[in-house]
Amino acid sequence: MQLSKCALLVLLFTTIFSCKKDPKQSPREEQEQKELTEVLLPNEILEQEGLRFILNYNQNDAVIDVKLDKSSGVSEGSLTLSQDQPYVNCSILANALDENSDFIITTEFKSVVNNGGFDLSVIGFTNLNQTKKFTITGIAFTPASQGTSRKVLKIHKGIKKYTFSSYN
Repeated sequence: MQLSKCALLVLLFTTIFSCKKDPKQSPREEQEQKELTEVLLPNEILEQEGLRFILNYNQNDAVIDVKLDKSSGVSEGSLTLSQDQPYVNCSILANALDENSDFIITTEFKSVVNNGGFDLSVIGFTNLNQTKKFTITGIAFTPASQGTSRKVLKIHKGIKKYTFSSYN
């Protein structure tokens, strides 16, 4: 009787542990885990909900619009930004941006009456891992800028990590 109980327990444990699969992560899960655990560089933020783009400038000097384009290497396509406050504050949801893709922020100078400058800040909607904002400051414009556009910022979106680099 004692031997059969031991045999039954051995059989039970063998069955339980032999059925356990090796928990392999997919490449996407590995990348996401890496993004969440790595130390962020000054030009990186973690974000899962979306990005807000804020222009800081004197609106008496100019009217500046922000465009976001997907850079696919061969062709570029514009994405629609929500205009929370025209010419100052716009945003896009994270799910509108493809993972592991590159994007370009371009400013369009609709009207420029005086010399001036602007700052561009990118802020996440949420605060993953006490993320931070990324800011480019002192981008100059003149009345000659009217009717032109200027690439300002390159964005690479991983899964939850965004990496920024300036065109300056």
